[in-house]
Amino acid sequence: AAGAPDADVTLIAPIVARLDGLPLAIEIAAAHAGVVSLAQLRGDLDRQLDHLHATRRGVPSRHATLRSSVEWSWGLLEPEERAVLAQCVVFSGGFGLEAAEAVVVLPGARAQGTVRQRLVRLTERSLLKPQSGLGRDGRLALYECVRELASEHLDDRPAVEARHARWAHALVREAGALD
Repeated sequence: AAGAPDADVTLIAPIVARLDGLPLAIEIAAAHAGVVSLAQLRGDLDRQLDHLHATRRGVPSRHATLRSSVEWSWGLLEPEERAVLAQCVVFSGGFGLEAAEAVVVLPGARAQGTVRQRLVRLTERSLLKPQSGLGRDGRLALYECVRELASEHLDDRPAVEARHARWAHALVREAGALD
């Protein structure tokens, strides 16, 4: 049909964007696209970790599902890195260093280093992504599949959300928006 390629592009682009452009996630989703409609596939991506499974034989177990891939990466993290990543799930749309330092609490008195060092390591390990382009204003964001898993590991969500709310309130107050 004459309009089919354009229709596919309008359905594929949001799927790729929802998968944050991650090659493994796109490859797994592409295999599913032959069985389910693109619209159904897009709907399934609200729970990426549990819906995307590799279909080829011989795929390493850590690449068999998006969940296993993210869990494998999670397992390689130090406890402090896991805590920082889990606490970052309260930021929707991205965050800067100041915001993270105001909201994230490193666990235990023996925690070595700073939140900044942990954010650098998580970015190096491709679990956080720089949100800005070449201007590099220091904003970071979580990949949605990482957010999903990290959210499952967030201890004391009410305390983290309370710190986030205090930070956001102070930001709004500082900007004079409450006057």
